[in-house]
Amino acid sequence: MCWVALDRGLTIARRYGFPADLKKWEKARSEIKEDVLKKGWNEKKQAFVQHYETDALDSSTLLIPLLGFLPFDDPRVVSTIKAIQQELSHDGFLYRYTAEDGLQGDEGTFLLCTFWLVDNLIALKRIDEAEMILHRLEGIANHVGLFPEEYDVKWKEALGNFPQAFTHIGYINSVMALCQAKGKVVKESQEKRELLRPGLLLSNKITLNYGETRRDILSNDIANRLKGSMNILRGAFFDTKQGRIAYEGMRESRTYQEYLELSRTLKNIELTDLKSRQEQIAFWINLYNVIVIHGVIELGIRDSVKEVRNFSRRIQYQIDDMFFSPDDIEHGILRGNKRPPFSLFKLFKGNDKRLKFVVDPIDPRIHFALMCASSSCPPIEVYTAEHLDRELTIAGETFLNAGGIKIDREGNRVYLSRIFKWYSEDFGKTQAERLRFIAPYLYDDAERMFLKENAEKVKVEYQDYDWRLNRYA
Repeated sequence: MCWVALDRGLTIARRYGFPADLKKWEKARSEIKEDVLKKGWNEKKQAFVQHYETDALDSSTLLIPLLGFLPFDDPRVVSTIKAIQQELSHDGFLYRYTAEDGLQGDEGTFLLCTFWLVDNLIALKRIDEAEMILHRLEGIANHVGLFPEEYDVKWKEALGNFPQAFTHIGYINSVMALCQAKGKVVKESQEKRELLRPGLLLSNKITLNYGETRRDILSNDIANRLKGSMNILRGAFFDTKQGRIAYEGMRESRTYQEYLELSRTLKNIELTDLKSRQEQIAFWINLYNVIVIHGVIELGIRDSVKEVRNFSRRIQYQIDDMFFSPDDIEHGILRGNKRPPFSLFKLFKGNDKRLKFVVDPIDPRIHFALMCASSSCPPIEVYTAEHLDRELTIAGETFLNAGGIKIDREGNRVYLSRIFKWYSEDFGKTQAERLRFIAPYLYDDAERMFLKENAEKVKVEYQDYDWRLNRYA
């Protein structure tokens, strides 16, 4: 678990661009793994053991592949599973351990460990065996389906805490893993056919919050509620094994149906109720981030919005009696109705009613905030008028330190995200102004000073833009 802490810490630091001594953490992680593989493996037992200098087994070592320390098919993992089943199993139920622990009395079989065994067997494609054990486990739940912490196989009674939350989490994980392994989850090709309403992809404009609306759930903070609901979806459908959010699996969930109903209330709101500049910016940033993900879910997109032609222009929300696409929100509203990159014209023209909601002057930090589907998604629940300045600063720090800029001091070069080319004037009139705008957001003191001192003479190149939804996968 020390290895896990460092491994996840590295993931989090890279994901959000948090300051961390990554090389030191990587070195410590490698040293821990090497030590465990050397001292935690018992050659005689052909298994990983409970602790160093023992031959006692412990079912918690079933976490080794589940947490990514080693792959499921590693011979040492397979051998450990076999040894645990031989020594710690009773009719399929696992004891945590049987070694002396200094406490009087006997323990029952530990149900969470048994669910871990099921997960391992499923990963090894031993499906029938896993399903048989899972059915046995289901058979010991009480009349309302609740599980205890432990189970006495001799007296057939519950032991320990009751009900026990982590036992139920283990059950849910095992059932989901089994369903996926048996093909009960709709295959990707079928899923896309079912998700797309007839003619949807052929439509010039796709209104995502179509349908009747309930006026009784009208809310002044609707964008915040939508963003919070979408955050729940993204968390619930995060695939820890693949390290990605499974957007393609969300559409049939109850939470998504609730989100749809909530999105329809946008038709009832009055945009004129947004009085302050901070209220307006927070509202539109939250709305942009949710409409993009909503479109991804509705259109069955798996990896990139580039899968759907003109994605950001075609999907839209109805708000009051007006319609807004992601492009309308980004370029029309938040960028002061500036021309989008590669376009000759502004989005709002003439007597367009949406012009009165344009936010001007532009705050260039909004570019960092419109990132909820990428690797540099800021760790912000919702953007709020009260804390907007700090939230936009966090968005800038996250974007830039998570890969938005790379500095080669020896080569006197700076590699910038392509957004600084597309929206160059938003960040400053000259290259030096843009680099000085960026500098305060960098965590590394040396890199920050280098950028400030060399803004006039450093050579700038632009990185390829990565459109994938799960860039941290």
